[in-house]
Amino acid sequence: MKRINVYGVMALAKDVEYLAEFVDSLGVPILRENLDELQQTVQLMQADDPDDFYDISTRNKKYGRVDAINGPVLLEKYV
Repeated sequence: MKRINVYGVMALAKDVEYLAEFVDSLGVPILRENLDELQQTVQLMQADDPDDFYDISTRNKKYGRVDAINGPVLLEKYV
């Protein structure tokens, strides 16, 4: 099974930040919504307590766009 380490998540977070800045520079706010799932997924992987994802009310507030099936799969691969 392939693993995801902290350095990979940090690099992904930086890439997502650059992508969000680029999308913002286009001046079309609705495009930013397309990044919600990606940004929330990165936030989940960087969370102090990723077990919050398994609490439905917390998941809906913080990670509502993260797929309920794929979220746990990613968390299992994160070292």
